[in-house]
Amino acid sequence: MTQYSSRRSSSPKANRTWWQLEEISVLALHLLQTALVFVNTLMIQDMLTDPEWANLLTDEDKRALTPLFWMHIQPYGEVRLNMGSRLQLAHPVPQEPDPEPEPAAA
Repeated sequence: MTQYSSRRSSSPKANRTWWQLEEISVLALHLLQTALVFVNTLMIQDMLTDPEWANLLTDEDKRALTPLFWMHIQPYGEVRLNMGSRLQLAHPVPQEPDPEPEPAAA
């Protein structure tokens, strides 16, 4: 017969520690999901700035876009990070120079 082990302990300090660890785990998952949604949103925005994609998608397709996708994520396995470079999500947009102010009338 196997013995059932509960996470709860008779010690109030052990129970408090368990709840703190549980809360930290949940907060870490929320932070990870928020970061994933942010990066996915940047990728979608970058894709929609490309005229070829913008013209290809119908209004119904655009309404169906969501940043809650994760097919490009590898939750298990090796992930190689290059901390020397940034994600190329958006092409720098050249800005027009500000117009010269007109001289004040004397």
